Amino acid sequence: MKSLYTTTTLEAPEKWAGIDETVVGKFAADAGRPPTSGMFDGMGDLPLLMFLLAGLVGGFALGYFYHGYLSQAPNPTKGDSDVV
Repeated sequence: MKSLYTTTTLEAPEKWAGIDETVVGKFAADAGRPPTSGMFDGMGDLPLLMFLLAGLVGGFALGYFYHGYLSQAPNPTKGDSDVV
């Protein structure tokens, strides 16, 4: 009788080809230039972390100043007659 559970080993490729190798390298080869290394090679997730932190700081600043802009009460001493 055959076993219901069979074990097979799948071999993973050594390295997954990224966009630099597959797309940019192809266009560089078509243009007659050697492909170069990327700007952020070997940095791991550091660029993603920096992008996340910049988005958090920018979002906080935008929300803070937008809230301050919308929550300003009209000044009654200026005589604004259209403000309810």
